[in-house]
Amino acid sequence: MKRRLDTFALAILILVTLCSSTFMVSMKSNEDEKDQSVCQKTSLNNEEIKLELLLDEGIFHFVHGHWPKANSSFFKYILNEPKTTEDKIEALYFYAKSLFSSENYLMASEVQRNLLTFLDDEDERFEEILWDTALVSLAINEEDAIRILHSISMDNESQNRAAAQQLLKLLQA
Repeated sequence: MKRRLDTFALAILILVTLCSSTFMVSMKSNEDEKDQSVCQKTSLNNEEIKLELLLDEGIFHFVHGHWPKANSSFFKYILNEPKTTEDKIEALYFYAKSLFSSENYLMASEVQRNLLTFLDDEDERFEEILWDTALVSLAINEEDAIRILHSISMDNESQNRAAAQQLLKLLQA
């Protein structure tokens, strides 16, 4: 969270600096090429700042339990971020958690499965998202849920192993 606040402050500082430098350059320069280049760079940076603000806004709403607003911010961020960056993976992670919390299980399942393709087994979020995927699958497709829970129950290093085994026993009873 502190990293997000630092990023937000830095984004504002960059925006102010770029705007003032763009103004100074356009005042001093009569060459269209230079003006165009500065404007393009400013435009790119403004887009990056808007994306960062969307992510920050989504996290803010997530922390405060405003699921529809968080979902909207994360969705816009994911839609507008063309590259698969760590920030996009973070947005997918929070989007999946937010959809799950707002009981939009079908969409949460899709986002979780998408997110799992970006995470490797060693990522600390992988196990949590896999568990959430199993829980969401209970509401959508019990057969999928059993398959995922079985996979978790067979993993000796999984924190959710015992819970998965217990849940499987309940489902088979």
